Amino acid sequence: MNTLKELASIVTRYKVKSIQVIGNSRAKSTDQESNRYQNFYEAITTKQFTTEEEAAALFKLTPNDRAFKRLKNGLKKRLVNTLFFIDVNRSDFNGIQTAYYSAQKELCAINILLDRGANSIAVEMAQNLLKQISKFDFTFIQLELSKILSSYFTRVEKNQKKSIYYAELTRVLKFIYQAEEEATTAYELLITPHLNNSSTYTPTPLSPSDALQKLHIYKDKVSSHKFTLHYYLIAMMEKMMVSDYEGTILVCENALLEFSKKSSLYKESIAGVLFQKVTCLTQLQRLEEAKETILEIIKHQNKGASNWYKTLELYIVILMHQKDYVGANNILEKALTHKGFILLSSYDKEVWKTLEAWMQILCAFKKLELPNKKTKNFRLSKFINDLPSFSKDKRGKNSIILLLQLLFWLTQKQYDKIQDRIEAIEKYSSRYLKQKEQHRINCFIKMMTEMGKASFHKTKVIEKTKKWYKKMQSVPINIANQHEHIEIVPFEQLWEYVLEQLDYDFH
Repeated sequence: MNTLKELASIVTRYKVKSIQVIGNSRAKSTDQESNRYQNFYEAITTKQFTTEEEAAALFKLTPNDRAFKRLKNGLKKRLVNTLFFIDVNRSDFNGIQTAYYSAQKELCAINILLDRGANSIAVEMAQNLLKQISKFDFTFIQLELSKILSSYFTRVEKNQKKSIYYAELTRVLKFIYQAEEEATTAYELLITPHLNNSSTYTPTPLSPSDALQKLHIYKDKVSSHKFTLHYYLIAMMEKMMVSDYEGTILVCENALLEFSKKSSLYKESIAGVLFQKVTCLTQLQRLEEAKETILEIIKHQNKGASNWYKTLELYIVILMHQKDYVGANNILEKALTHKGFILLSSYDKEVWKTLEAWMQILCAFKKLELPNKKTKNFRLSKFINDLPSFSKDKRGKNSIILLLQLLFWLTQKQYDKIQDRIEAIEKYSSRYLKQKEQHRINCFIKMMTEMGKASFHKTKVIEKTKKWYKKMQSVPINIANQHEHIEIVPFEQLWEYVLEQLDYDFH
């Protein structure tokens, strides 16, 4: 009861008269100012405007008006206040997230209580929270709580036994925290150059092998989830950099074994490791194993989440490589019609639009049947206009658009359009498709231009493209490093479909 009295005293003394938050539309305030903030919030969430000018006009203001600037700042403050009252028990929060957000809020409350001199309730809360989160590996929060308790039992209560206990716990947690920080920093340094295709990015001087060597001192002493995850991510990277797919699978299995020793609550991490395993299995053409693993991944993911969509992308690639085009299209429809699609980034939506275009190509090749409505509604020009990110990236994603264009024109027998573009395509290829990872698509596009030069005569085309076909085959398909799924249909298979479109006439 004393701790409750202490807590009530602090709240009574320092509480605000009202909490300014954003509610829902059914909870309108009688206060006119609050209603303006609520109306502004609802205008944002319902996408009633796209520009600052349009937003200001809703309130009969201009963007430069002080009243509009105050409105924006006021809404921002209320939204930040509302963050502390989000419902973490909703189904879209998993157990880890619910526990983490709750623990962070409680740690904040403990620090406020300590600062105001309410030691008894603060220490009681700290001890209880430390016990509650022990299974989650929230090292930073555990460390903060341990430091609070160590200081309290040393300086205030002067309890030697508890002081020694929490001092030792603090030492151990500092070591774990240091290991986690070093592993996380090393991984982020290593992964950064691979996250952007820009030529301004240069490889980091740190190699995966160097990083693993530095982290080795922690390997047998630290078993926290965060350290284990990043250690094995670096180990996977080391193997993938030399295309050791069998070795990467072994690393994945070792990581999964380590995760199985601890709580199974970290489903996203398990799914991430399984995803890497699927990529390697697909590269090794162990497609049935890959499909089984995909289904295992989906069990660990929330439907509609961005990672769920990434998994379905890879699932479609596997099915396409097995020539199960009906199955691939079924997965595509499942993804596009799910309510989570609208929440994807514009870039991710572009990836899915290219997958949709591939289905149209297969339909035109008569390898897949689609409803008439689907084929009639598809327009090549609209498809290209809907891919601004892909169009701008000349070195990678733009080559997908170029390839799809050529294939569409071929299926529509628009030979003149292909021939008119031959010179421009050759310049593009020589300028932008020079990297090793672009070898196969460069060869395939060369074959398409040679087809135009041979006037689409099947015999002549086969003869003129032999050289480029052999060059393409000299480099195996690399699914593991194709983030945009350039070769969703293996080019050897795709070339067969192209040749089927040709006859023995000159066009």
